[in-house]
Amino acid sequence: MYDISTLVDSITHDTYIDGQPGKCTFTVLDDPNNVLQIVNGSIITVTVSGRGIFYGYVFSMEVTEDGSNKITAYDQIRYLKNKEVYVTSGMTASQMFERICLDCMETSKYQVITPSVYIPEDKVHNGTLYEIIQFGVERSNVYEDGKYYFIRDNYGTLEFTELAQHKTNYILGDNSLVTGYTYQLSIDKETYNTVKLTRENKSTGKMDSYIVFDSATQAQWGKLQMVETVDDSLNEAQITELATQYMKIYNRESQTMKLEALGVPELVAGSGFTLSISRLDIKQDMWITSASHNYQHDFHTMTLEVKI
Repeated sequence: MYDISTLVDSITHDTYIDGQPGKCTFTVLDDPNNVLQIVNGSIITVTVSGRGIFYGYVFSMEVTEDGSNKITAYDQIRYLKNKEVYVTSGMTASQMFERICLDCMETSKYQVITPSVYIPEDKVHNGTLYEIIQFGVERSNVYEDGKYYFIRDNYGTLEFTELAQHKTNYILGDNSLVTGYTYQLSIDKETYNTVKLTRENKSTGKMDSYIVFDSATQAQWGKLQMVETVDDSLNEAQITELATQYMKIYNRESQTMKLEALGVPELVAGSGFTLSISRLDIKQDMWITSASHNYQHDFHTMTLEVKI
């Protein structure tokens, strides 16, 4: 194990709530004799004031003409990109997570912080490990009112958790840490006023369609449609309920903010804080969808993205 802090000019640590792996990038200024022996697969840990903020593995290295080495490492969520054919039956999302970790992530430490309750329909999956778990997560987030489950890597431990568990006491805003911000109101992403769910009809050999829409927002925004194929084990009432729940979530303008601020290591994707921006008349709790921290000697800044 080597302490390379004196050889590194700056470190960038990125985290996301949507299944992208946490990423750590840095440049080793000079190691002409390859004393450090950094190779793909090497373990990289980052601590700040004794607090572990990143534990991951080298996935790429770039050498420049001056001998510097740019290193990119990812946390264990990167291994959830592995693909598998997998059957889930009678399991909650948190149980899917545990089973995937046990069956397909043999070397990983994992923990369920907040168990989910809803049991999605049985399904044969053919996709990434993350997509398999996320199928259960998305169903639970739709049907369990007020809950938002997600997966994160907490310094080498994969965790299935829920947003409410990660509210902090930090207040960010006009007079506290924030140095700049942008606010966006959009219907360009994750806004739908028409939900079309399809199900295979084995009797006819065709696909049955179930559509829920809002004529008022269609008149205002135009038709914005999402389409999803559901399992044939769902009946008509269940499919209609699912479409209605999707409309509650997506039939709205999305409000997002990007904050530039002085760094707080604890504020990563999934963390909550109180945002206070007087000019926008905002004072409410927010949860971070992505965070990018830059550590440069004794100076630490961060860029946070939040949904309102």
